[in-house]
Amino acid sequence: MIKIIFKWIKRVLLVLLLVFITLPYFIPRDGNQEMPSQPFDNSLFVNTSQGVSIHARIYEPTQPMIGQIMLVHGLGGSTFSYEENAPFLASLGYFVVTVDLPAFGFSSKQRGLIHSQSNRAMWLWDILKQIEVFNTLDSKWIIGGHSMGGSVALAMNNAQPLKTQGLILIDPAITNDVERNPVLSWVVKSTPVGEWLRVFLTYGLLNNDSFQSSLSSAYGVEATEQQVEAYLRPLRVKGSTQALREFFATAQGLSVNEWLYPQTPVILIWGEEDEWIPISNKDEVLEIASNVIDIVLENEGHNPMETNPSLFNERLASALSQWANE
Repeated sequence: MIKIIFKWIKRVLLVLLLVFITLPYFIPRDGNQEMPSQPFDNSLFVNTSQGVSIHARIYEPTQPMIGQIMLVHGLGGSTFSYEENAPFLASLGYFVVTVDLPAFGFSSKQRGLIHSQSNRAMWLWDILKQIEVFNTLDSKWIIGGHSMGGSVALAMNNAQPLKTQGLILIDPAITNDVERNPVLSWVVKSTPVGEWLRVFLTYGLLNNDSFQSSLSSAYGVEATEQQVEAYLRPLRVKGSTQALREFFATAQGLSVNEWLYPQTPVILIWGEEDEWIPISNKDEVLEIASNVIDIVLENEGHNPMETNPSLFNERLASALSQWANE
């Protein structure tokens, strides 16, 4: 009798395993929107020398030009993250480029990319070089990054220190050293676990209610329907969940301890009420960076450039003015 029970248990487990392996392939697990040819009036698609398509938005200065700034978004973000900041900086006289990292926004969803910070730095410097030539620009850039984008900014500084005029780090995700588990990366990239991740992204995280809850948590205030829709629009493009799967399998942050040029001028901006990357992490950055303008935005969460753009813009403009007068 016991042998019969164990035999049935094995059969049930085998059936469950087969269901786990095969079921996700029968569930639609991706967006159904086509990649738009011109997402915004100021959109520009640039192909890197490695064949990676990068979506950027260009804001030309409305005053005599005083500098050049590239802004990089955080996890789940896009050029929308700087919708209220880039035009303001252009009004001060800056040539501003906002950019979508591959897998995010309207940049490449192609398969097979390794989303390392060194690759991201290479891709972004590549497109900036092309933008410089096309617009007859200088080769010096201020690189800004929010959250995950702060790690990208450090990588860009490591890759091209002479072209980096300064950094703007906004609630940056650069204070934790995380060792990537190669087994877990392989599981996500090459097994049905990765397909289940795509199912979860499609029906869990990327549905309106769940995403609004997550975005509101980052904001520290209730995200509006318009903000949620602006975030989700590019994530509904075909190929997004597969690209995000490969991002989660291959991406790795760059910590402040791996920053090679801590003498680079930095404007460090942190929301005082950030619950995603607490302001206490700022101390680790201040211990290493040697040339810092330290800005704390009271009562703001993880995305202060979106939740209080007027305060953010005012404090950033003041800091940039200090750099100009030094």
